[in-house]
Amino acid sequence: MIEKHKKRMGISEAHSLVQTATTCEQRKGMDTDYYLYDELDDAGEVVGKYKVAEATSMYPPFGKTVHWEKLS
Repeated sequence: MIEKHKKRMGISEAHSLVQTATTCEQRKGMDTDYYLYDELDDAGEVVGKYKVAEATSMYPPFGKTVHWEKLS
């Protein structure tokens, strides 16, 4: 999953994403998983922080949306 998020966000191949936290919530017919990532450069220094939200409908049709934002 990390590689899919990395590709979707356009993170350089030389950098890596490290998952730092995961939470989930269910509201208004949606099951949403939140992932927090640190972007590390090739020297291992944090160069960015991201939050990814994957929301899936709990009722037909079972659509899925993915949103991300750069926190810093």
